[in-house]
Amino acid sequence: MLMNCSTLFRVFSVCCFLALTIVSVADAQTTNPATQVPLEAGSEGVGDDDPKAREHFEWLRLHDPATGKIPDEIRQKELEFARGLPTKESLARARKDAGLSPDAGQVATWNARGPKNVGGRTRAFAIDVSNPNIMLAGGVSGGMWLSIDAGATWQKQTDVGALQSVTCIAQDRRPGSTNVWYYGTGEWRGNSASLSQNHNDNYRGDGIFKSVDNGVTWAQLPSTVSGTPHSFDKVYDYVWNIVTDSSNPSQAELYAATYGGIRRSTDGGASWSNVLGGGLTSSTASTYADVAITSSGIVYAALSQNNSAGSSAATRGIWRSTNGTTWVAITPAALPLSYSRIVLGIARSNENVVFALADTPFSGSLETGLYMYTYISGDGSGAGGSWSNRTANLPAYGAPVGDYDSQGSYDMMVAVKPDNENVVFIGGTNLYRSTDGFSSTANTTWIGGYSPANNVSRYPSHHPDQHGVVFDATTPTTMYSYNDGGIQ
Repeated sequence: MLMNCSTLFRVFSVCCFLALTIVSVADAQTTNPATQVPLEAGSEGVGDDDPKAREHFEWLRLHDPATGKIPDEIRQKELEFARGLPTKESLARARKDAGLSPDAGQVATWNARGPKNVGGRTRAFAIDVSNPNIMLAGGVSGGMWLSIDAGATWQKQTDVGALQSVTCIAQDRRPGSTNVWYYGTGEWRGNSASLSQNHNDNYRGDGIFKSVDNGVTWAQLPSTVSGTPHSFDKVYDYVWNIVTDSSNPSQAELYAATYGGIRRSTDGGASWSNVLGGGLTSSTASTYADVAITSSGIVYAALSQNNSAGSSAATRGIWRSTNGTTWVAITPAALPLSYSRIVLGIARSNENVVFALADTPFSGSLETGLYMYTYISGDGSGAGGSWSNRTANLPAYGAPVGDYDSQGSYDMMVAVKPDNENVVFIGGTNLYRSTDGFSSTANTTWIGGYSPANNVSRYPSHHPDQHGVVFDATTPTTMYSYNDGGIQ
């Protein structure tokens, strides 16, 4: 009645722990792009970190050899299989019924053999504005983690039986409310970033979670939950980003960028209204969305042109709102007609400046667009705002992994140093920094991800596939990078 070897080998779990290293932005050496040596196929170490190899490896592990596809509802099937496995108690009863010692056949001792140096795919990270020693980080399939000692140690806060998806996080920054946090779930494009949706390479979520004790315990917001994470039946199954409005002292106002558009709540997530975009209709709803907010409550949003039906979304482009309910289109004329995900970054030292990084398949430099918006007057549309096209200055260091590459919208980020609007960071597979807002190629440095040296496959203590950066609130020269390898 004991489990045979083949069954044992089918049941396994991997625990990933976050590793954190502080990177000093100010002290990072600036190098001229012209002196960078691109990686070349066949060079030492490159084969280990081919950006496409990881995706192919995931597909090899999970696909059905008969169909070439990852089976539908594979996670649900795993859970159903696990429920049918023998338990410790049932095995003990079987041994007793067979006249054996209760511990017969048990392994006496297990020794950990790692890996311990992999942080997992981290898509969410934040530092408590009231206490910089408190950090929260979330993995796409690893749950929510909490550190109270500035990242020296971490404790997992997601219950083992709960949904393990975390894709974004936001804190209520109003005085007296900083103990409140929110995180979103569901990753539309991930796992195997080069595969199509027909391969089911996404991780469905199930709404938004909220904590009122500074990230120690979490509960799903009933207004966002479908209860069927194995089925795509609610816009909150995929939450791209969450922001809170600290300029509204009387209401717990927050915005969620979900599948199809932007949702707004003024009661801490108890109820929501659709303020921009549509619902689940695949032929009219944007697949990707992003939202950003200034300290004075000005909201910017970006919705993709493409959608899961392969057509154009009814509401798309880049938008601006002064109240969260009335929106004006400010889409740059230089943005191609066809575009996928757009991410936004506000310059905190001058919140009239916003950068937009867009995935533009078959258009632009490296199939990517980069634009800088400056608010001038009025509602910000037309002559009330100006756009500067920085697309031609995107990093292009050469094959195989030196060019900017978002892997089809999978890993994308843009951020501005909080005390200098000209220091701009963009991330795809690699991380790059410009000290002139990408207005030229002369002041851009390749600072993370894969290494520009031929004999090193990745930067020391850094990892490819960038999802965001966070700046230290008290020391803007200190920056944290979170990506597919955890936090550095």
